[in-house]
Amino acid sequence: MIAKAKSISHGGVSLGYITRQGKAQVVKLNHLPEDASPQAIYGYMKLHQKLREEEFQRLPLKNNMIRMEISPSKEESQGWTLEDWKQLAEDFVQAFDRVRLPGEEKLRRSPCRLPNSQYIITLHTDSKSGIPHLHLDCNRVDMDNCLNSDHRIGIRAKTAAEEVNRLSGWKRTEERFEENKARIKKDCLAVLSGMSAFTWEKYTAALEAKGYTVKLKLDASVTVRGYTILSGNSAYKSSIISRDLTPAKIQETWEKMRPENRYGQMTFEERLAFATSDEGKDYLFPLGLTLDGKRYETKASGNAVKAFHEESRAIERTHSPEESGNIFRTAFLLFVGQVDAATSFAQNCGGGGSAPDPNWGRDQNEDDILWARRCFRKAREMVTTPVIRWSRRR
Repeated sequence: MIAKAKSISHGGVSLGYITRQGKAQVVKLNHLPEDASPQAIYGYMKLHQKLREEEFQRLPLKNNMIRMEISPSKEESQGWTLEDWKQLAEDFVQAFDRVRLPGEEKLRRSPCRLPNSQYIITLHTDSKSGIPHLHLDCNRVDMDNCLNSDHRIGIRAKTAAEEVNRLSGWKRTEERFEENKARIKKDCLAVLSGMSAFTWEKYTAALEAKGYTVKLKLDASVTVRGYTILSGNSAYKSSIISRDLTPAKIQETWEKMRPENRYGQMTFEERLAFATSDEGKDYLFPLGLTLDGKRYETKASGNAVKAFHEESRAIERTHSPEESGNIFRTAFLLFVGQVDAATSFAQNCGGGGSAPDPNWGRDQNEDDILWARRCFRKAREMVTTPVIRWSRRR
């Protein structure tokens, strides 16, 4: 569970929002009549503040309301009834009143006393994530006409939330924060890896499709200088999620994630795993071979790479390393359509007695796997079958 708090000057607007014109569920009213409307509730609070101003000749409060949000995780509040939410509200209010920050140890009472103040607590459900949470609006003037201090009130709310987490056996806020941050980072990187070209429109749309809300920060030239990802009731700046996902680094991160850039840095085993993965199934892998100073290159599917690997391992078990290498090179030349070069190479290796016929080539309906395997079978014949040379007897 997490909690936020701050003092505000727009108390009437806030009350209208947290009650949503009667659509939100009222969990608790404290020192307020049960049947009062949102406008009447704010009127009661303003009247109480007015009486204090007249009694003590004080100036009107600028920030006359304290607003809080209390948000357990979806897992923590699974299956809760309204009574469960009411219990959470009471636990938080009591924990908040017990908080003593450094330097306040000797205080007999909290500088911000919620139990002795007018407040309303309502239950909301986030429209996008569906995560329920509580809103609490409290009068800055308590029932003894003392001012509820807003000094370090955000830290006070966070400390109270930690106390409720401890008593309830829930994860600490920091642990939950790190878990959420890791999850958001994973989703961001997954979105980047699936983009054929990076644009902010595609990036934000893909994240919002996953249930997040993305808020971009633009400068005068409409360039993105920062962004925040909202998950439930929590906000995560890009710099907090990962430095690699900030506007200054995200393009570079996307480029590094492109298969063509990653593939060259992989080991052979990593390349094979990538070629046969879901991510690599639609990617064409660069294959190349240099013979006698001439370069032969092509691009093949992950299935073809897998077939080359399996056939290479098979011939290594039955042939010498030199002969295995010759078969592989001959098969590659056949695969890329260099029949004459394959025949010449096989003859130079002592074979060539089973050269392809003039009609040799790839069948129209032959996929990469079948074509690669047929090239290896033919290459094995070409390299291991010597040319029969006839000599004239005298």
